[in-house]
Amino acid sequence: MQGRAITFLERMNLRRSTLRKQLETPELQSIHPILVGEQKAVEMVIDEFESETDNNRNEIPLSDSDDEKNE
Repeated sequence: MQGRAITFLERMNLRRSTLRKQLETPELQSIHPILVGEQKAVEMVIDEFESETDNNRNEIPLSDSDDEKNE
């Protein structure tokens, strides 16, 4: 599951990067408001995803074997 989460976050970051480039492209100025909306939506998903994964990491107790590995 962790691998899927990282892949998802990487895809979202790639989408954000692509949208930023598109916002700077003069040929796409006619759809600028749409691109801005999409960028905000992608950033919201990234923020929520990062917040949720941070919260989930804090809620999962380490097992005894994990404690031994970390020492």
